[in-house]
Amino acid sequence: RTAAGGGGRGGRVEPQVKPASAEELQNFARAAREVFRIRQAYAPKVQAASSEMNARDFIVAAEREMGNAIRHEGLTVERYNEILRAAQRDPALAARIQALVDKAAAGK
Repeated sequence: RTAAGGGGRGGRVEPQVKPASAEELQNFARAAREVFRIRQAYAPKVQAASSEMNARDFIVAAEREMGNAIRHEGLTVERYNEILRAAQRDPALAARIQALVDKAAAGK
């Protein structure tokens, strides 16, 4: 028995994920903009860090801030990542999300 309870042989099978609702996509688009902003803000800090330990501290702080931004938009980090993976596999979904991101950017 495996901890995951897997019974399939061969390649890795992606678990079935429910499609994102229109509201989740809007929330995802807003969260993605904020995650991008946070990454942009922390990248120079990580690169300029005086030690690996210091860089790790910045990475941990950035991950915490990104998680908070995602939850602020009404998503769990797990659901955010599910939608992200779905968009990476589905160009039509990625285009729909990009349009929402662009729309959100124009609104600010």
